[in-house]
Amino acid sequence: SVFRPQQCFAIMIFFACLVVCISNYGVEARGPLPEYMLGKFQLETSEGFSDFMYKMGVGWFQRSIACTLYPVTTISQTEDGEITQVTQSSFKTKTDIFRLNTPYQSNSLTAGQPSTVVARLQGNKIIREVKKGDLDLAFVTEYSGDGNKMTMTVTVKQDPTIKAVRGFKRLA
Repeated sequence: SVFRPQQCFAIMIFFACLVVCISNYGVEARGPLPEYMLGKFQLETSEGFSDFMYKMGVGWFQRSIACTLYPVTTISQTEDGEITQVTQSSFKTKTDIFRLNTPYQSNSLTAGQPSTVVARLQGNKIIREVKKGDLDLAFVTEYSGDGNKMTMTVTVKQDPTIKAVRGFKRLA
């Protein structure tokens, strides 16, 4: 039996769709973080941030300015596991480049003062444990099921009354 042109075209379309489906099956983000944790997020809500900054030694004037800003945070990663978090506002830009489970030095999480950070992935959370002088801090970034919301909760282990909760919405 001979194939007609319409049959050949239908068979070609079928195989093209099959190849696309197979090539996308099980595809995840190329790197340690799942795809829903990557992208741009803008600050939407903030509670307790001024108290946290006070604990970090930030003066009243800088705290007043910082509390009026709505920064955009962009999270990306490379295939070999390097994660970059860039936080931009009209006031300043801060960048952290790190790998999970590997200590790194940062001054962007603790008001410009040097600190040692270890980040790990736990389910839908990125947990960063920060050591700044005699303070132990935890930055827990949690993602909603669909990845459209990101909530960062900051706590100071030595002072449980200090807790900042900042809510972000996905831009892209």
